[in-house]
Amino acid sequence: MIFEKSSKYLGLFTLLLSWMLPMSAQAVLFDFSDWDRTLKEHVRPSSLHGIRLSGFNYAALKKSPQHFSAVLTRLDQFDPKELRDREDKLAFWINVYNIGAIKLALDHEGINSLNEIGPSKGAVWKMRSLRVGGKSYSLDEVENKILRKLSEPRIHFAIVCASVSCPDLRAESYQPKKLAQQLDQQTRAFLSNDKKGLRIDSANKKLVVTKIFEWFAADFGGKTGIKSFLARYTRGPAASKQWNDYSLAYFDYDWSLNRI
Repeated sequence: MIFEKSSKYLGLFTLLLSWMLPMSAQAVLFDFSDWDRTLKEHVRPSSLHGIRLSGFNYAALKKSPQHFSAVLTRLDQFDPKELRDREDKLAFWINVYNIGAIKLALDHEGINSLNEIGPSKGAVWKMRSLRVGGKSYSLDEVENKILRKLSEPRIHFAIVCASVSCPDLRAESYQPKKLAQQLDQQTRAFLSNDKKGLRIDSANKKLVVTKIFEWFAADFGGKTGIKSFLARYTRGPAASKQWNDYSLAYFDYDWSLNRI
């Protein structure tokens, strides 16, 4: 009888624990609702220098920064070590990168490019300008020390360096549960832009692509891997064989601020 009661209580405890664990895991996810509001209010289709993009209204954000300020405050108080799953980490740090780039532009009013910030061109990427969990991070650190180590090449079409030739800002935050779909959509959308993503020059047997593929070729498996990746997100697997004798060429990168 005593054994039966013990077994009964043990079973109830196990069931209760199984309910509590998922709730605990869910509770540590960061709430990006203020970032969602910021994006919905300030991201608009635009065009600069003949390139189609999603522009950002920095001037309007400067006048009404409450939601953006709120997400910055809460990021400083959030411990990213609480993130357990790969998708949780990917979504979180992609959002952090994009927030960090917007913050840099906002903090340096009047610039035409993030590259104007700092003592020399390129110094901005190593500036520790955003605080997460009480620690300061640079965009370079978020991209190369955190995100790239998660082995997801599609991040390169989701993180936005506040520039015209960058992938477009999505008008919503990245969320773990729909991250795969969001990354696929971002990749396809960027590669469909023949001014900065991909242009197929059949006459000269060239694939003109973003310099992202040059800078981060290893993340895509080199030139062969790049062609397979391009085919998968544009014309389908068969295209990678058709492109065997195509060379890769790269668009000039327009670092102008993606403002409207």
